[in-house]
Amino acid sequence: MKRRRKSKRQKIRRIQAYVARTVFVLILVAFAAILFFGGKHLFGVVSSAFSGTTISGNSIKISKSGEIKETVNEDFDTKEYSEDGLRKLIDETISDYNSKASEANAVKLSKLTVKNNKAVLIMEYKGAEFYSDFNNVPVTVSETGDGTKLSLNMDITVIAPSKIKDKSAGVELLDDKTAVVTAGDTESYIVY
Repeated sequence: MKRRRKSKRQKIRRIQAYVARTVFVLILVAFAAILFFGGKHLFGVVSSAFSGTTISGNSIKISKSGEIKETVNEDFDTKEYSEDGLRKLIDETISDYNSKASEANAVKLSKLTVKNNKAVLIMEYKGAEFYSDFNNVPVTVSETGDGTKLSLNMDITVIAPSKIKDKSAGVELLDDKTAVVTAGDTESYIVY
């Protein structure tokens, strides 16, 4: 009995399928590592015009109702990874989290774009507890006699809903509503 030889086209398709599966698994592993290592995001540098201030690094914008909008921006190799694969991975992670969370749509993807080898991701969280839990980082919001106090210990830029009244060491004000928080030995805070 003669064995039928596979055509070049079939071999190429098989190789392309293998490469696509490998890339998807690598993206999945990278995203899991990001979540595991305390919310260190795949994205690093953000340039935003929330208040006319140029922001570098991850940023969170807090609304008056306590919702958090996180923006991250990073280089993204479109030759090795696909936007659709990244979107699918993020959607699955959010769906898994929301099915386990105590509130529907606790976390949602607001925007994901890949353009000119840059990826921009905007996520929305119903509150600090969901942001903290989803990203595995300690972030708390509490009411004090002076206003609302946001406590955290990570490298991030914070855009407050109102004027920042007080801050701890490790916090640098960029303007009256924007502060850069630097991770340190102790938790930092801002009061707005």
